Amino acid sequence: MSPSALSKLIEKRKQELEAVEKTYQDSLSGMLSEYFEAQNKPGVRFYSGREGMQEIYKDHLRVGGKVLVVRTTADTEFGETLYKYMDERAKNDIKSEILGPAVPLSMKWAAENNKRLKRTNYWVPQEYYTAPVEMSIYKDRVSLISFGRETIGVILESPQIAESMLQLWRLAKIGGQSLMERRKT
Repeated sequence: MSPSALSKLIEKRKQELEAVEKTYQDSLSGMLSEYFEAQNKPGVRFYSGREGMQEIYKDHLRVGGKVLVVRTTADTEFGETLYKYMDERAKNDIKSEILGPAVPLSMKWAAENNKRLKRTNYWVPQEYYTAPVEMSIYKDRVSLISFGRETIGVILESPQIAESMLQLWRLAKIGGQSLMERRKT
């Protein structure tokens, strides 16, 4: 076999493998749900780095449904990735509610973009949430992304855990709104 024919064969095999990997990734969520349902255990997936964070956001888009977020201000170095994700989320008609620190620049940006992004923001005084971690609750899942010294994340698939985090999110929203109201008076 000639070197050019061998190169073409290798390229063809790489494309076939990439197609198989994409099919696997697209099916993974459903397979995990079925597996863990049969095992009566929650699903847990770990991720790291920028690519891992993107996989977590892809899962939000694949699963769909409203996304409730506790936002951190530590996500600034991932701006373009986050903006692209928010645009995709809106294109897929996925509404979101964001609970985050009341940073003037964030509040201004939200006021200008929330309608387009199909989201609502709720604010808490910035000193009340300083952790470099974002939490998202969607359907029967919770994702956590740490934007601290390391970029790591996890997706937990568990109706019980998702319900628990949903209830905590609601309590935090009420508390944050109360704190913001007190600041106005």
